[in-house]
Amino acid sequence: MSYFKDDAGNCYFLSAEDIANGGLSLLPADCVAITDEEAHAIQNPPPTPQQILAAQSAKLRGLVQLASAQKAALANRIDDIEFSIADGSSTPADETELPDRKAQSTAWYRFSSALGRVSAQAGWPVTVTWPVQPSDGMDLSVSATSPDTV
Repeated sequence: MSYFKDDAGNCYFLSAEDIANGGLSLLPADCVAITDEEAHAIQNPPPTPQQILAAQSAKLRGLVQLASAQKAALANRIDDIEFSIADGSSTPADETELPDRKAQSTAWYRFSSALGRVSAQAGWPVTVTWPVQPSDGMDLSVSATSPDTV
């Protein structure tokens, strides 16, 4: 297997069989043989600055959406538990859960705040130090269904 490159930077590949059958004559006259590594670099160029910006922006948007969803879900759960405590209908499990949910909420608010500073980093978007995502939170995969559909 052999790779070739012309003066315009186009890359060509010929198998040993292609070469044996006269395939070299089909290549442009200005082609020279190149290594597999050179061919790989031509065929897989590094991302452009625009591609890097798009990828990092998409990652940031996704993390911001996740943080927003976690903050909302935790706020709702905390409100529900505090209401049940206030009206006397809470369970011991509710009262045990409350401080954990408040700590999780604080962690997600800190994460969200740190995400707001990501694009202001000196290396953005090429060199980014991402904040550490909290490991705990609400299970966002649970969806509510109408009792009629169950």
